[in-house]
Amino acid sequence: CCWQIYNSNRYMIEARLKDLGAEVTVLENIVDDEEAVAAALVAVADSVDIIVTTGGVSVGERDIMPAAFEKMGATQLFWKVKIQPGTPVLAAKLRNVLLIGLSGNPFASLVNFELLVRPVIAHAAHDPSLNTTTATAIMANTFPKKTTKRRFVRAIYADGRACLPDNHSGGSLYTMSVCNGLVEIAEGTKSLVAGDRVNVILL
Repeated sequence: CCWQIYNSNRYMIEARLKDLGAEVTVLENIVDDEEAVAAALVAVADSVDIIVTTGGVSVGERDIMPAAFEKMGATQLFWKVKIQPGTPVLAAKLRNVLLIGLSGNPFASLVNFELLVRPVIAHAAHDPSLNTTTATAIMANTFPKKTTKRRFVRAIYADGRACLPDNHSGGSLYTMSVCNGLVEIAEGTKSLVAGDRVNVILL
């Protein structure tokens, strides 16, 4: 049904962009229509350096962003990456403007942003301090799931330790708000247990 999906991604991504010193222009919600989306994005393309969207990048009936980017005349750079979450991220270029379509899932959107958008902003600003930083940590608890592709899970990092929250749901905004790191889990890892050494991307 309409109006049952809250646009939490807008506020999260807007806040992260402002944290990095970006000037942000926010578009209002656009109907799920390829022509409408393409027209709205073309209208702002000449006044921005990067366009970031969320949602509509997978392969469902309402995942219209690949077609919308094409209708804009943008050249697709890639669609889908081998990470979890956030596999169906989309990137394209329209003249000198980079377009990045993030996943609509809140946590996947955050992972896409930190891995792909943040380095672009650091490069564009010629400011390496804006880029992601990493730390080595010791796991404080267990992550029992097998990892079939490079995976990131949220964590609270402090004093060289990484503690995972109980709720790993992609839509759990509260656990995202209290975590300050992303634990990177290599493809093929059967599980993580307390005492394992891991890499953490600091948020």
